[in-house]
Amino acid sequence: MIILIYGMPGSGKTVLSKKLISYSNENYDGDCDIFHADEIRSKFNRGDQSLQGKIKFAKILRELAENSNKSHQIIDFVAPTKETREVIDADLSIWVHTTDTSNYNRTNKIFNTEKFGNVYEFKKYGDNHMCDIWKLVQGWR
Repeated sequence: MIILIYGMPGSGKTVLSKKLISYSNENYDGDCDIFHADEIRSKFNRGDQSLQGKIKFAKILRELAENSNKSHQIIDFVAPTKETREVIDADLSIWVHTTDTSNYNRTNKIFNTEKFGNVYEFKKYGDNHMCDIWKLVQGWR
């Protein structure tokens, strides 16, 4: 199952994905892989910030997730456009919508809020969110 956690830079995607992995390890089988776009981008030297570059990078993330032997694959990626989200084609997407802007003007200009597929909109951190999100993930299994 591929889970995309997306949103503006600085919205808390990485925090949420790490908390979700931790929650999974503590309460369930922990059978998850995580793919942080920032870390992978540096490994693949993908500095192309054009729309085509972002789509190519989304394909790399999707391929890495497809090749995982874990039951859940979490992709932590800005995924600023509907096209990038379509390429990833996640079973479940979690939009971390805690902010509407970032420090990156280019991202602010191209970020599209149009939803694709099964999207859960996450607006605020709270004590029960990891449990609620994991239940949502389990429901899509």
